[in-house]
Amino acid sequence: MATAVEGEVMVDNSVKTEALALVEQARSLKVTNAEEYSHACEFGKEMASRYKKAEIYFDGLVSPAYAAYKNLVAARDAILKPLDAAKRYVSQLAANWQLEEKKRAEAEAEEQRRKAIKEEEDRKLEQAQTLAAEGRMEEAEQVLEEETIPVPVAANTQANVPKVAGTSSARIRYYVKVTNLTLLVKAIAAGTVPVSMVVPDQSALNRMAEAVKGQLDWPGCAIEKKAGVSFRS
Repeated sequence: MATAVEGEVMVDNSVKTEALALVEQARSLKVTNAEEYSHACEFGKEMASRYKKAEIYFDGLVSPAYAAYKNLVAARDAILKPLDAAKRYVSQLAANWQLEEKKRAEAEAEEQRRKAIKEEEDRKLEQAQTLAAEGRMEEAEQVLEEETIPVPVAANTQANVPKVAGTSSARIRYYVKVTNLTLLVKAIAAGTVPVSMVVPDQSALNRMAEAVKGQLDWPGCAIEKKAGVSFRS
């Protein structure tokens, strides 16, 4: 019987001892002739039998524990997932309002800048007209030709956003949604997208290799072989 001590599961010592002894014996085996082959096969059958017993032993421990784990996870998710979704909804509401306030403040600052430029241009025109009326045409032309330097107006983007402790400023996060895998793969092949952006499905590749008995000739893939025999307890 297994017990738990401070989070560590204590396995039946006999199960552990038998398993480790078999492992050590397996490592010392050699197969160089028919007699050693027969011995290795008999030993393999013994290992298969011990493996099955150990599997049954642990299944009796793992199955109820896993069932309890799944129930706890389901109970947790029933509470945390709706809470997380609601939190993200409120976060988006607050962020959207912050961003709208930022746009409004920036638009207001731009309007003030344009107004200042217009006022400066009107002043220059009035000054030029005065100079022209006095017959000072060259000076009037110089005034009109002077470049109107835009007046910098800083946008106070947080003016109407209350400071709430524990709340950050709005941040925009960016995500990628693959809409056409073929185009992405072609871009990787062309070198315009890093190859690290995709990961091969090794399980699917292995199943394909098994299905065609290794007769696979795909670019970038090499067939590897591992020999083995099966043992029935």
